[in-house]
Amino acid sequence: MVSQIQLVAACQKYVDKLSYFGSVTHIKHHYSTSLRLENNHPTVTDVYNQEIEPLKSETRIPGRRTFLEWHADGCKYAALAGGGTVYLLLLIAGLGTRVRFRLAEDETITELANALREPDPGKYIAASS
Repeated sequence: MVSQIQLVAACQKYVDKLSYFGSVTHIKHHYSTSLRLENNHPTVTDVYNQEIEPLKSETRIPGRRTFLEWHADGCKYAALAGGGTVYLLLLIAGLGTRVRFRLAEDETITELANALREPDPGKYIAASS
């Protein structure tokens, strides 16, 4: 399994790039952090405080806010990929919509993922007569 600090380093590598690999890395970051939440840490901030911040003297690490944003981004990417297909991540990267995607409300992403998973023809697709 990849360590938390390796995922942090990978997220930093893709932070300024509109990249499919960046979105996949954010999903891995989200998953890794979520596993830690199940085991010993009550919040994502605790994961940062106890596992990432102590490494500040050894390596370049992101700030707490950035770490939390990466976790939230990973959650959104995972929801979309799980709702439809991993190719959606390619579309987000290729169309340069990462910023808009980041600003989208969690409810919007959840509704989109649910619509992709089980579309309601009367709601999302024009009904043919």
